[in-house]
Amino acid sequence: MMERPAVIEIERRDGAYRIELSERETGRSLGTRTFERTEATETPYKHVCKLRLPVESEPTIDIESDNEGDRIVLRTAERTCYRHALPTPVAAN
Repeated sequence: MMERPAVIEIERRDGAYRIELSERETGRSLGTRTFERTEATETPYKHVCKLRLPVESEPTIDIESDNEGDRIVLRTAERTCYRHALPTPVAAN
């Protein structure tokens, strides 16, 4: 399976989490998503991670929640590529 290098940036600001996914080499955006927070904390938060994504399909940025908290999830048609636990909850969409 061919893979391409990518970068995911997760930032908390202005009452929301903003997720930006881009190709590492070109900087081309692969997707952006925003999730509203449920807590009023204004503590800054930023997470940046390098990863590799399959070339064959475009990833989707989603959120999954359970008793352990909320997580940002990247999925392609073939598999889940990435998960990151968030420090504060998000509002249901």
